[in-house]
Amino acid sequence: MDSIIIKPKDKREFNFFVELANRLGVEIKTTGDYLDEELLNDMEKNKETPYIEKEEVLKTIQNILNEDQAGYTK
Repeated sequence: MDSIIIKPKDKREFNFFVELANRLGVEIKTTGDYLDEELLNDMEKNKETPYIEKEEVLKTIQNILNEDQAGYTK
């Protein structure tokens, strides 16, 4: 089913639409709810990746920084 996005002009109008949706028995989600779900999904997916030592990450960052400096000329 398609969704709609309603952008209320103020908190009072927001509360009106929430109350209306509740009375109609319609499921509502705020953008905050959506972002929280996306973050949780990303965190769950990230748990499945292999563990990498802190030193390896720092070494890679340092290599990237050194590459950028090598191409720099005044």
